[in-house]
Amino acid sequence: VPEDKMEEHRAMRARELRGENLTNLELRRRRKDGSRIDIQVSTAPIRNAQGEMIGIVAIYVDVTAQRRIQRELEDSGARLRLALEAGHMGAWEWDLESNTVVWSEGLTAAMGFASGESPHTFDEFLGVIHPEDRLAVQQAIQRTLDADVYYDVEFRVLSPNGIRWAARKGRVLRDGSGQPLRMIGVGMDVSERKRTEEALRQQADL
Repeated sequence: VPEDKMEEHRAMRARELRGENLTNLELRRRRKDGSRIDIQVSTAPIRNAQGEMIGIVAIYVDVTAQRRIQRELEDSGARLRLALEAGHMGAWEWDLESNTVVWSEGLTAAMGFASGESPHTFDEFLGVIHPEDRLAVQQAIQRTLDADVYYDVEFRVLSPNGIRWAARKGRVLRDGSGQPLRMIGVGMDVSERKRTEEALRQQADL
């Protein structure tokens, strides 16, 4: 037991001696070589026929590798969120089996929707696309599902605050037999760029 964990250890031992069942406690301990490990501990009292506690049984599971992977995933997720925020982008996902659409909070805000108001199904997603752009978006999605090409499209969104231009990029994830399971990707508001392009076209026509 590391020196900085002795109080935690004594408190756990006191609970065990009172006859408590401890389940899946997450603890940091030390190997013989001095390196730290993450362990998961479950204990239970052993009682005789008279109900008197005569011992304690314990299961110790080394979860160091699992916790390291979990921390790396959390760190990767944090870096991804920072990158998306820095690029004024957000993430999206479409689960084909459940037909569930999820936009990140950043993408929801960028598209002018309040929290919880973004599309939750594919049909709802199509419903916020400008009618003139809807077919092009559907065709782009179908190409990605059919040919496994990257999804890359720009379209207008009918947001509560008016029309906005959206850019979407993504890919499809498939199961072992090649069947599409999900589409994931990133999106951003490109309304300012579209306004600039339109202004430059108008100047060129003068």
